Amino acid sequence: GGQITFTYRADYSATGCEYAVDCIATFTVAEPDPISITISPDVSLPVCSTTGEIEAAYNNWKAGFTASGGCSLTTNIANIPALPDSMYCGGEISFTLVADNGAGSCTNHAEGTSVFKVFTPPPLTVSCPADPNLPGCSDPAVIANAYNAWVDGFKAAGGCNVVTNISEIPPLGSLLCEGTLEFTFKAYNGSNVCPDTATCFQTFTIGEAPEMTVTCPPHQVVHGCTPEEVQTDFDNW
Repeated sequence: GGQITFTYRADYSATGCEYAVDCIATFTVAEPDPISITISPDVSLPVCSTTGEIEAAYNNWKAGFTASGGCSLTTNIANIPALPDSMYCGGEISFTLVADNGAGSCTNHAEGTSVFKVFTPPPLTVSCPADPNLPGCSDPAVIANAYNAWVDGFKAAGGCNVVTNISEIPPLGSLLCEGTLEFTFKAYNGSNVCPDTATCFQTFTIGEAPEMTVTCPPHQVVHGCTPEEVQTDFDNW
């Protein structure tokens, strides 16, 4: 933009008289509007944000980049990075909006950067109790207490909206003699959040009872003559 001014003058003389004529003209190029850009604010989403929350925030962030003004304006706004699937489990993307006047136009430039971030959730982990192995003929109360402690030992930590199958653990039922319960503990993140799973396999065992044996005396015929002799032989039998 700018302006130039020119004064055009014509002079002449005749029979001793002098004349002059002037005119003034300007040539103006209006200044173009300056390039104006809007940069979307940085976004930081907390752990365990749902897919819907992440997608909505991303769309708002993407829509926050604008450019106007200038001459034959060109931008890279079409190059805003897409939302990757991995972002649902944390990560970040950044974008620098660049705007320039088109070729052959007055030079002008503007740029700005913004970051879209999702914090990474803690990994999902499971902890399982040691495998109990009770001896046969253990007291029922001892067995029940050991079973309850075994059930309480299955824990899940980390993750997002964690769901487990602890309700599917096999009941103790009538397992008072020898036998084994088996259970695969499974934990997984809830729906619409970063997928993750963890498992462990444990057993609850009651050992074999000692084999029952009996000892019987041989058949016996006595010829006691007194009650005392018969009683003695009977007691020995």
